[in-house]
Amino acid sequence: MSVLKHPTAPRLAPGAGTASAAVVGSSIEPGPAISRLQGQIQHYAWGSDVAIAALQARTLPTARPEAELWFGAHEAAPSLLLDAPGSPALDAAIVDQPLALLGAATATRFGGRLPFLLKVLAAARPLSLQVHPGVVEAVGGCAAEDRAGIPRAAADRCFRDPLPKPELLRAVTPFAALCGFRSPATTIELLRTLQLDSLSWLEEMVRATGHDASVPAVGRLLRLPATDRRVALAQLRTAIAAVEGTPGRWRSTLVRLRTLLDAYPDDAGVLVALLLDLIELAPGEAMFVPPGTPHAYLEGVGVEVMAASDNVQRGGLTSKHVDVEGFLALLGSPETARPATQVARPRVLGRGHAGHRADTAYFALDEYRADGGSHTLPERGPAIVLCLDGQAELTTTGLTTARPTTTGPTTTRQYISLAQGEAAFVPGTHTGVRLTCTGTTVMATPGA
Repeated sequence: MSVLKHPTAPRLAPGAGTASAAVVGSSIEPGPAISRLQGQIQHYAWGSDVAIAALQARTLPTARPEAELWFGAHEAAPSLLLDAPGSPALDAAIVDQPLALLGAATATRFGGRLPFLLKVLAAARPLSLQVHPGVVEAVGGCAAEDRAGIPRAAADRCFRDPLPKPELLRAVTPFAALCGFRSPATTIELLRTLQLDSLSWLEEMVRATGHDASVPAVGRLLRLPATDRRVALAQLRTAIAAVEGTPGRWRSTLVRLRTLLDAYPDDAGVLVALLLDLIELAPGEAMFVPPGTPHAYLEGVGVEVMAASDNVQRGGLTSKHVDVEGFLALLGSPETARPATQVARPRVLGRGHAGHRADTAYFALDEYRADGGSHTLPERGPAIVLCLDGQAELTTTGLTTARPTTTGPTTTRQYISLAQGEAAFVPGTHTGVRLTCTGTTVMATPGA
């Protein structure tokens, strides 16, 4: 663990059990300390064999693709509190001490759960065409699959928990995704450029009913008979080859469509991509994906923050379980009807401090850059702090117990240093936490 020099913070002794220094004025056991986290790597076929390993300064290439690095308390892959006695899993620790770790406000708002999950996502190839549920669908879907006796870890499980899944992705490298429906005018323009005889009905449907055609058109494309699907995919490949080298506004779209065809040559999800917006994020830009929004991540590395849910309905472009009817049901839900995808750079909140805000109570994302000073972290409840590059240090001197002694309140000074790719959990009861960084650090907290 790299340690940055700080004039008021003691160095941690090698192998120290916690980040706490001296407890002043009492022998009362202090509250939970800030702790480094051991994240959990998810191995999916679309992942990278270099990106996450490079972030964490490990040997590369890795033996298996590494698609996601999770930091959070989701029961499917909870992080470990490395600086707490016994290095417990974060979800179990929260069950034991919900008020101390979450703070009273967050524990009350979210039923004793950490409401967000922070990930590093590394897509080396396109991943599934998918959609996430809102609150009503998540609760009902999870209960229905429980009643059906489908284990929550089963491959054909779609609702692994009763939570909605809004998410925000902040690009670390250039990042490409399909997300949300194109405007009817641009869809018609693309279809006229490609001139796909077998899909002439699609252009007519969009022209006749505009945005109202989106969900019915997706349904018809995903339900095409095998022969019709293969004819349409073959025509699409031929059309792309004919016009791909021609300069024009569709160049990036055609390249991405060809990549999808190469990865999934017999998948109707490639045809659905004709209806979806191509989003290309520069590093630092972010996009918000509300529940009910069709999307497929194509390529790049990003930091993803979401409600602490692993619910997903897949419509194609994957070797995992696909439920076309469930996918279409979420697209057609009145609860999950939302405006177009939001893409934006972070809002400047202060010197070296910016924030990504989304229309959700489950999370907010802040980022800090080296500016020669330190920052007092906002007190919005528990936080996960991730160092993306350079180094970061967290220091605090705050109250750790509500029972002061006759000699004064019990206080603890803590100091943690994070190298690139390392993360820490800050309990919701901590105040006055200071952050200093030499590169870029991001922080996830509950939303407003």
